Amino acid sequence: MSVTRKLANFLVAIVLTAFVCGIIFALPPVYPRALQYPGIALGILFTVWLVSLPIVGLGGLVIGMPAARVLKSMNIGGYPKWAVAGAIAGALYSFLVMLALGAVPQRAVDALLTASFGILPGLVAGLYWWRAVGRLEQLEGSSF
Repeated sequence: MSVTRKLANFLVAIVLTAFVCGIIFALPPVYPRALQYPGIALGILFTVWLVSLPIVGLGGLVIGMPAARVLKSMNIGGYPKWAVAGAIAGALYSFLVMLALGAVPQRAVDALLTASFGILPGLVAGLYWWRAVGRLEQLEGSSF
């Protein structure tokens, strides 16, 4: 697979994952009102999506790509395995971002809740990356 195609797939994965982050962070607090004022909810979603893009992009470079290389080098393939790896990486990254922002959890439950924000975006990224790149490279026998 060409580098250009990998880069395009990486960008699509970042945009898609940032959109999932936008849904997770923007819509639940305003969901009851979102039914009455969908324009406001979409504005919040769009704003959080834009803010999430560089954060998710950094996570893709710092955690996502190394995780993909490890999975590839260990010859691990398949949607479920990459989804679980993505969910774990997303939870770890979410927790690390909160720590970097100075939000140190006081209780273990708070730490788990903080990490849980990254599970769904990580899962989506893992599934997308396996579908778009990992699966094809496994068939081709090439490297990342």
